[in-house]
Amino acid sequence: MKKIGLYWFDQDLRLHDNPNLQLAATGVDELICLYGIDPNLLAPNRYSMPTMSMQRWRFLKESLHDLDKRLQQYGQHLVVVYDAPLKAI
Repeated sequence: MKKIGLYWFDQDLRLHDNPNLQLAATGVDELICLYGIDPNLLAPNRYSMPTMSMQRWRFLKESLHDLDKRLQQYGQHLVVVYDAPLKAI
């Protein structure tokens, strides 16, 4: 039987020096790498101001794209979902 693991990226998008990621990858045949973008971060707050600035949003997208490219070097793929992370899981 094939063992499938799940690693949920949150704040820490590092591959190197990431003991939790290394632990998740050991002992499984396949590892699903997931990042959930909570739609509430993109919605206006109670003052009708964006919760996340455009600069921060651009930086996050670039960081996720870079992470996916680095994961591909290990035969992995980053799954990005636009949903509350726990709901996406």
